[in-house]
Amino acid sequence: MKIAAIEHRTQLVYNTDSGEYIGLEPTADIKTNLKLDDYLLFDNDPKRSVEFFEEFLFKHVVGVCREKGWSEPKSPKELVRLGFSQKNAFEEFVKSTEGVPRDAINIASNSAQKAFGKSIDIPTIRTTAHRFFQEDKSSQVEENPLLRKLLEFIIDDAIRSKKTNSFLLKVNKPDKNVDMLFDRRLVHIRSRNVSSRDNPGERYFHYKLDYGCYIDLITTKQMPHEFNFLPNEANIEAIVSETVVPEDNDGRSYRRSILDLEKFYQKYSDL
Repeated sequence: MKIAAIEHRTQLVYNTDSGEYIGLEPTADIKTNLKLDDYLLFDNDPKRSVEFFEEFLFKHVVGVCREKGWSEPKSPKELVRLGFSQKNAFEEFVKSTEGVPRDAINIASNSAQKAFGKSIDIPTIRTTAHRFFQEDKSSQVEENPLLRKLLEFIIDDAIRSKKTNSFLLKVNKPDKNVDMLFDRRLVHIRSRNVSSRDNPGERYFHYKLDYGCYIDLITTKQMPHEFNFLPNEANIEAIVSETVVPEDNDGRSYRRSILDLEKFYQKYSDL
């Protein structure tokens, strides 16, 4: 039997008062064979992530071509060569998906429409990802004041204060609101067992902010100046298309970025 589940949102075992348990105990009864976040996130393994999404898009395109009676690409590599202006444009597309296949379909289809018969380039991907973030992702928290403030708090604490695109949260202190941001694909789990520079004995979840957060920030006056964004330009689309999304492969920055949820809940105790 194979089980597909969101690990930290799933309870597979129930412990009774008598010391017995009902269900399946991870590592004892069952083991984890594959963590999709580890497999699909570009930051964790760029080569494997690119190969997955090449094959993923290829299968979808071939299916449509056969349904319509169109000529189809012969291989995933040919599809990338025909559909994208250059190799790093496809890599930018993979980054923008944050390892989520359904987001990949949306961004790819919208980018193709925007390119309108031309090859998809990096500016097209960035402007499409910005629109997708605004219309699909950030809109999901607009009706929940607490979630909206939590996302703003994380962005302010991680990007503006710590100058990183990631944050850490203690493994033994899950938070339902952070989980809701994860479910809405506004934050992503990069690793489940890392240490902090300041508290080496503690273990943390390593979360990564969504690609769209950076793109969205440059349209505000509160964007992080250390990334050389240009907030005063009139043409937002032009700004977005030229923006380089910050990468964070340096453990020195994110290992200092421990999210202080107690501070957040004290500040917004009225919500």
